[in-house]
Amino acid sequence: MRSMARMVFPFLAAAGLVFAGSAGANRPAPPKLPPHVIGNANPACGATLTVSTTLTGNLDCSGYAGTALTLDAGVTLNLGHHTLTVDSGETGVYSDADKAAVTGGQISGGDEQVDFEDSSHDVASLLTLTGGDEGVEMDYETAAKIMSNTITGESGEGLYMEYSASDLVQGNAITNAGSDGIETDEDAHDEFTLNHVTNSSDYNYYDEYSDLDEFIGNTSTGGTDGFYLYEDEYGAVIAKNNVESEASDAGFYLYYDYNDETYSAPYTVISGNKANDNGDYGFEDYASYNATYTGNSANDNVYGFNLEYPGRNTITGNSAASNTDEGFRLSENYEYYNVLTFSSNKASSNGDYGFHADYGAPGKLNTGSLNVPADCYDVVCGAGVTTTPKPLAAPLHDPSAPPPPPGG
Repeated sequence: MRSMARMVFPFLAAAGLVFAGSAGANRPAPPKLPPHVIGNANPACGATLTVSTTLTGNLDCSGYAGTALTLDAGVTLNLGHHTLTVDSGETGVYSDADKAAVTGGQISGGDEQVDFEDSSHDVASLLTLTGGDEGVEMDYETAAKIMSNTITGESGEGLYMEYSASDLVQGNAITNAGSDGIETDEDAHDEFTLNHVTNSSDYNYYDEYSDLDEFIGNTSTGGTDGFYLYEDEYGAVIAKNNVESEASDAGFYLYYDYNDETYSAPYTVISGNKANDNGDYGFEDYASYNATYTGNSANDNVYGFNLEYPGRNTITGNSAASNTDEGFRLSENYEYYNVLTFSSNKASSNGDYGFHADYGAPGKLNTGSLNVPADCYDVVCGAGVTTTPKPLAAPLHDPSAPPPPPGG
């Protein structure tokens, strides 16, 4: 059990002061220290802070076999631009209380450098986290804010979150994580905005078994996949205006991104994203029912867009250029798995078909140029666009029926 001992500031009365009248009358107020400072010395390693604290110098807990510092509810630890050094395998700053915060300095070494759990409205901001296992870990957190941190060279994840909801992860720079840059597992309604993740050993952004997490305005460079969005029928995902490049596999990978309990809105939305120079796919999607793809671009990949079992998808206004294989590929798009519409997309200078569907795709006004051997295959294109062969009629299906599993 954490210690609940509280700091007590002594009352320093002026020598020889004489009081008159009833007890306490005209008594001078006790001296006040700034609320963010405890005395003029750092806390001891292993302390539980019960009032907000600013470090007055570096704090070296590399020889302490335990959590370096624990925060009580409402307590802010300001590192004061100093460094907290954590022992190997130990936690740096821990809290399981609401409205705890750590900010303004460096944490080096340790296991979880910042660890929040079972609480709400906690904050980690303006930190430089280096050389630990995980930069920030959050379990069963709600409405936390992880903002404007620099996380470099973690042996595991830069940020790991599970069983949490409605958290904001904004403006963080995460580089060279030994596993995933940002990993979320069974979360809901989290928002990831304006983060920069570079060269993770596995995935830059990994979101698994979550519902309605949002990725907006982030960048991703390198990694195995830029955005690995593996909801597996737990829910939908929102990805807007992200810029991704140089993943060894896919820029954006989606897998069963819809809620199989309702088969109803809200659905997955992939909008305004850019995926360039990836080793395989710009966008790869396996059976995300009723997803919307609009305004995305995929250039200089192997495949621009590869959508397999794209049941009831709306695919409009996207572009694919200079991919070494096909610009757009719709695979297994029959019966329940066919798109709702495939319209006004552009494909140019791809090394294979600009548009290629296994079965006729309903839509119109797709345009292509300089694709080899032809611009369109089983896709309805605009006038003057080469099409081989003539598009087939779209298979009919009941639009209210949920999609059976592929192969079912």
